[in-house]
Amino acid sequence: MASSDTKVSFMNKDDEEEHIAVETDGVFLDEKDTAEGEKRDTFWKNLYGDKANVALLFGLYILQGIPLGVVQLIPIILAKRGVSYEKQAIFSFGIWGFSLKLIWAPVVDSIWWAKVGRRKSWLIPMELLIGATMIVLSQLIDGLLGDPNDVKTVDVNCLTGIVFLLIFLTASHDIALDGWAISMLQRRNVGLQSVCNLVGQLGGVVLSFNVYIWLEAGIKGVKLDVALLFYGIAIALIAVALSLFKREVTFSSREAPKDEAIGVSMLRRLSRVITTSLGDHAQQDIVKDHLPSNQQETVKNETELLNEKKELISYTGAKESTEMFEDDDEEEKEMGVLETYMVLWRIVRLPLYPVLMGVYLTWTIGLAASGAFVILKLVENGVTKSQISWMDIPSVPIKLAVPWLLSRWTTTRKPLNLFLFAFPFILPITGLTALLIYFADSMKVDGSLPIYFFVLMCLLMTIADGLGTICGTGMMAFNGQISDPCVGGTYMASLTTLMNIGVMSLRSLALFLGDTLTHKQCVSSPASLNSTISPHITSTMLKSSNSSYNSTLFHNNLCKDTNQIQLCEDLNGKCDITVDGYYTESIACLILGILWYVICFKLILKLQNSDASMWRVSNRLDQRKSKD
Repeated sequence: MASSDTKVSFMNKDDEEEHIAVETDGVFLDEKDTAEGEKRDTFWKNLYGDKANVALLFGLYILQGIPLGVVQLIPIILAKRGVSYEKQAIFSFGIWGFSLKLIWAPVVDSIWWAKVGRRKSWLIPMELLIGATMIVLSQLIDGLLGDPNDVKTVDVNCLTGIVFLLIFLTASHDIALDGWAISMLQRRNVGLQSVCNLVGQLGGVVLSFNVYIWLEAGIKGVKLDVALLFYGIAIALIAVALSLFKREVTFSSREAPKDEAIGVSMLRRLSRVITTSLGDHAQQDIVKDHLPSNQQETVKNETELLNEKKELISYTGAKESTEMFEDDDEEEKEMGVLETYMVLWRIVRLPLYPVLMGVYLTWTIGLAASGAFVILKLVENGVTKSQISWMDIPSVPIKLAVPWLLSRWTTTRKPLNLFLFAFPFILPITGLTALLIYFADSMKVDGSLPIYFFVLMCLLMTIADGLGTICGTGMMAFNGQISDPCVGGTYMASLTTLMNIGVMSLRSLALFLGDTLTHKQCVSSPASLNSTISPHITSTMLKSSNSSYNSTLFHNNLCKDTNQIQLCEDLNGKCDITVDGYYTESIACLILGILWYVICFKLILKLQNSDASMWRVSNRLDQRKSKD
């Protein structure tokens, strides 16, 4: 930190807290006042000492996204093989690991081997196990997926178990990596953790989903088993490299930069003591007069930032005291496994938590059919994996850009306004998507869908993803605002878990209901009535149907189970859908979504306007400890 416009680091805990307040607010105020922002540290100067760490985090989050992308491939392959919606619902339970990671997160956060490091004790074993699981899966995947022309050979149950193990390991890796990111980065750069998580994990998904599909379509010999083997070996090698070449060092254990003078820190502490008695301008003059000339402008800028922060907090109705700006960063408490579970229980017992739980568990009720079926219905209409991959590409930059573009609204006191604004627009988009899929068959020219179908579908999917990202961004910002800072990690994990369970549970339910609400009929082809009976047709089958070999036999066959489907095929017929459960669910979800929004609108406003003290559990914990 040798340049004149670089902020001076602090050497004790109290000064470090002041540093955090100034730096964090500096980033916020840069957006509000660009002229003032030119006087402050630039983004790259703030990365001083953390560039390698950010690069490492980015790479590890890419690694973490690879298994997630692979898992997204499997439902498409299952749909291509004609697997039923009920079997797809069973497979969806394999992806629940990320939604349920709060159950074992306290164990990951509380148990480690000191010689290896708190986070590396979990990261390295998880990466080795993820790599090993993908290598084993590469040898089994062809047998599990079965014959492309025989759906009975697909082993969905075994496939679900292996995927659940893979997602469980990936979720455990995510818990440890999130914790390491917070302790690895300097305080002023902790906000980059979410950026590395979002961009890196999405990059891993693109690498293992989109890129693989493109290579499979363009290069002969590239298959899923080969990709799984390559990814597994690569992840295992990265784990070995991490264990050998990266030492786990937290920011608090780093030495102060060589160019920082002890006298600077002492003067800063002195300035804080005399602030209230002499005023901010006097503080600036005293400190500036005793600092080297190349650091006087820095102190002036920091004092101006502190003044702006006071004005900002005064504007939002917060307390106007210097101590608040300097000491408002409460550190998260280190808790054991049992204590963490007790905190979770106290969070659940908060008065407003049941209301929040009801909103979070049901917020996707209007979107469940679309989220569960759209990709599957595209596959049924002959859309290839490569075409699905290309349609997904425009959504990637949208998902990356939206959180940045909405940053000024997520820092306000009412971030759920973003959700209330965007949600009503998603519902008609899902309706239009279902309508487009409904007419897909009639749009086909020579058995292929036209270009304008893909353009329209891509547009609808991108808009839906953008609106969904706006909703999610507002909800995550609200989670951050209400989380008790003393138990922030546990608190945030509990809220995120609620959101994820709401998404996954309703999608799984929609898939389970898909087959029940879908009605089929065995239809004869022109040649079937004149053809000979298949040798598989026995006299028992004919007697059980109470009909001779004629159109009545087809009429009585509703293709409800594998026996009826097989009978229809043996009669040279086919099972046609008379009522598609997807469209029934789409209409029902649209109606339920509208009703949900009307009912929950006031509840969401109630949650947003509630006092922050209503969400605190740390005071109750401290009171209990004092009594004990």
